[in-house]
Amino acid sequence: MEALEQQESQGMTRRALRIWAFVFVCLGILSRSVLQNGILHIQTVSPEELLEQMSASRLTMILTTAALVLQAVETCAIPIFLFLLVEGVGHTGNVGKYFLRVLGLAFLSEIPYNLAMSGKLWEPATRNPVFAMAVSLALFYFFKRYQGASPLHLVVKLFVFTAAMLWVGFLGVEYGPAILVLAVVLWLLRLHAKFRILGGAATAAVCSLFSPYFMASAMSFLILHFYNGQKGKENRLAGYLTYPILLLVGALATYLFL
Repeated sequence: MEALEQQESQGMTRRALRIWAFVFVCLGILSRSVLQNGILHIQTVSPEELLEQMSASRLTMILTTAALVLQAVETCAIPIFLFLLVEGVGHTGNVGKYFLRVLGLAFLSEIPYNLAMSGKLWEPATRNPVFAMAVSLALFYFFKRYQGASPLHLVVKLFVFTAAMLWVGFLGVEYGPAILVLAVVLWLLRLHAKFRILGGAATAAVCSLFSPYFMASAMSFLILHFYNGQKGKENRLAGYLTYPILLLVGALATYLFL
């Protein structure tokens, strides 16, 4: 027991990584719900009007810059959650149930996500990123089932990945393509601890081609470097409910400024 506690003190458990991820999520909600929607009202002003306001007010310029930076920092949560998904697949006996839990979280988070990001109950153009996490788990299932390098297995994996990319694009899942690309790289490098940090960080940087906000996501691998392989004390229910609750808090905070 003492040896285990000493090992945990020398690095970060999965619980600690999840806490870091939720910190980044909170910063993103602060950016988009409070700063962009509640204070700056970016949803209702044109880019030209926003530039005029920034030119006329130093405070508006500072708040706009802070909002953009925090939205970029928010993407640091994505590699951490994907890393935890890969670890979770390695420690679960039933990937199907794991997939259903994450998919359920995606549906549960959709209305809170819409309220926090746009102030609407339903936003037909976009879906929350948890849907891409669920699709990533489906990819892991097929990749695990067709592990070989035979032509048939490679064709199956390529087909499944292409279908997944088309699916998240059709649904308009936020950061969907970037999430899937990074998920595949983390899965392929899951058995190579040294390379998955470098390869994951490089892939995260390349994923900024999908969204410029993703440029900051590579910094999360500095945190992932200290993962010690331990689970830590976790509450599964709290872990799943934290995201929609944070979104609801962000949505409520937005209305305080309207």
